[in-house]
Amino acid sequence: MNLSNLNMARPVISKLAPGILHRVYGVIFNLTGTLIDHGGQAPMTAIKSGFLAYGIYVPRHIIREFAGQTMCNQVKLICENTTVREQWDTINNRPFKKSDINMITNKAYWELAENIKTHAQLIDGAAALTQALKDSNVKIGITSEYGYHMTHSILPCLISQGLEYDNIVCIDQHEPVSYTHLRDHE
Repeated sequence: MNLSNLNMARPVISKLAPGILHRVYGVIFNLTGTLIDHGGQAPMTAIKSGFLAYGIYVPRHIIREFAGQTMCNQVKLICENTTVREQWDTINNRPFKKSDINMITNKAYWELAENIKTHAQLIDGAAALTQALKDSNVKIGITSEYGYHMTHSILPCLISQGLEYDNIVCIDQHEPVSYTHLRDHE
């Protein structure tokens, strides 16, 4: 169902949990693939480019298999794949080394950093849904598979599209950061 405006979101929320919403204190959304960038195209494309820079073709299904990991762990696990390892061995006449994994990870990370904003569009209905939840006094938390700096580079764009939240935790941090804290420390 498309929740493209707030008037549509309120009835949907009340139908999802009639009489229960007043007992819901918080909802946690994953940023990548749920609120933005459906399918995690930004990190997948970046990792694919990172490997291609060194002559290695990695099919999407292999990249997707390790989604949800830090980029470094994801690259390391992809390097352990037989198909990927065989390509590397053929091109380089040796197995992967830790420095190779770091080079690929760095290339993928910079590719992601350069292109992240092209994937920073809220999925239809996300702004209306978060606003309706806030109007119902429900706290909204967001988790992000992007690192702190990358996530915070796109937050102004997402907020300008109507995203509302109370706290966000990125993959490389251990404490939630509230919107109020970010606004007060800009």
